[in-house]
Formats: sequence, structure tokens, C-alpha cells
Amino acid sequence: MRNLPRKLSLLSLALAAVLLAAGSALAPALADDETKPVSTISGTVVSSTSTELVIETETGSRMTFAVDAGTTWVSRPLAGDKVSVKYHVLSDGSYHAADVSHLASSPPSSSSRYSESLPQTATPLHLIGLGGFVSLVSAGAIWARSRRRT
Repeated sequence: MRNLPRKLSLLSLALAAVLLAAGSALAPALADDETKPVSTISGTVVSSTSTELVIETETGSRMTFAVDAGTTWVSRPLAGDKVSVKYHVLSDGSYHAADVSHLASSPPSSSSRYSESLPQTATPLHLIGLGGFVSLVSAGAIWARSRRRT
């Protein structure tokens, strides 16, 4: 029973080390989106769904962009709308639309749904850090309590 506080302290320190290592491993992966170069292209919308946007550029070529919660736009474009797309190239060579805006010569269609998404700024790193901090405080409290008993 006397070794229980020491075992709990070691367990708390081990948990803190694991959380710290997990945070360090996740940080580069989560920061990848912010470091990718962004390009811009404009064209006419061919189709738009909840997962992809297809446009025809001024040169006549078609480009397909993946869209998700990280894509920002004031309203979803409809076929025929002229848009400007800020995008980055993913590791598999496909395109991800970061921002879609209507060009001044083509205002958003009146029948389009208004949809505004919030910026994707939250990451789990804060929770991982908080878990490590709580583990360290717990280990310190257990260690201090065990020192008081002796």
C-alpha cells in the first residue's frame, strides 16, 4: 500500500509523456493545410455538390475540386455561375477548394442557398496539452502527499 502513491506518480508521468509525444506527432500533420501553397483560378461552374465543385476555365479545360467544411463561400454556386476558386494541390494530385467566391460579373443566383461556414481553427492539440498538464499536476500532488506522510 505504501508504494501506491509512487506507482500512481509514475503512471501519471508516463501518461503525460505519451500525451506530449502524441501532440508532437500530430502538430506537423495538423499544420500541413496552412503551409500548402494556394493558387487561384476562375471559370464557370459546371456542377456543384456537397463534396465537389467542377468548373470550366477560360481555356476550356475542366477542373474538379474537393469541397468540405474547410471550404469557405458566401453561397453555393449553381451551374453557369462565374466563380473564382482559391485552391491547393493535395498529396494525391487532386485539388481542394479553400475559398470559392462569385465574380462581380456574375452575382450569386437568387435561388442559391445561403451557407456560411466558420473557419476551421480548432485543433485537438489544446486538449492533449491540457491532459498532459493535468497528469503532471496529479503526479506532483501524489508525490507531495507521499512526502508529507514520511
